[in-house]
Amino acid sequence: MSFYRERIVKRPRKEFVCAFCQEPITGEHLYVSGKTDGYDFCTCRAHVACYCEASAMCAACQYGPCDGDSAECFREMKREEEAGK
Repeated sequence: MSFYRERIVKRPRKEFVCAFCQEPITGEHLYVSGKTDGYDFCTCRAHVACYCEASAMCAACQYGPCDGDSAECFREMKREEEAGK
């Protein structure tokens, strides 16, 4: 990875959508930016709780580290939880 940066945004200047839950972000959130070798620059904005939950989900994943979209996996996990209730 060329670089990776996470920072907390206290008050956003405009409304954003969480990359994980797809709900509007109205307050404090996490802004992540990075560039991996061979890939383009990418950014992500997410609720702090969603980001932490997704990170824990990836850490516990039985398939190990992957190149997949963690936001997509997170949404699928939430859909399965809702279907199971």
